[in-house]
Amino acid sequence: MKISATMYQNVSVQSPYPVLTVDDEPLDVWLDNQIPEHNILGGVPILGLVPAQGWLIDEEDLALAWRRILSIDLDHSTIVPLLICPDDMDLTCTVIVTEQTGTTDNVIWRRFGYDFSSFGDQVGATVKWFDHNLSLTFDKSEYVTAILEFKRLTDEVWV
Repeated sequence: MKISATMYQNVSVQSPYPVLTVDDEPLDVWLDNQIPEHNILGGVPILGLVPAQGWLIDEEDLALAWRRILSIDLDHSTIVPLLICPDDMDLTCTVIVTEQTGTTDNVIWRRFGYDFSSFGDQVGATVKWFDHNLSLTFDKSEYVTAILEFKRLTDEVWV
């Protein structure tokens, strides 16, 4: 799979913002297309959720989101907040996470789920993993390049 970063505008947000893409689809669109039932979150759709990195208003939660997405240690599993609700902009409402592991050559998103932890520093403590076998493997250098570009777009382009 190919991972990259770009500016994107969806129907629920008024101006373009940075997103990660999987095979050139924004992550929320890609994930929504992979899961056949569209009400997996008790009626809350995945489509229209925004990246945790950049959207979180609490500085500690934002730092945690960036730290975790950059955690690609060998054979170490990290729960990474990926998508959140654009209305609440925190880790207490809708939070989609992935279990991320690094290998020598790759970064693997092993599975995806809905986090019920309610507090930023506890993200990953209570996750309802999706029943679907969604696993993504990215080339490690491509992943790092995408995350650095995502960070640059967030810090320098997005206003």
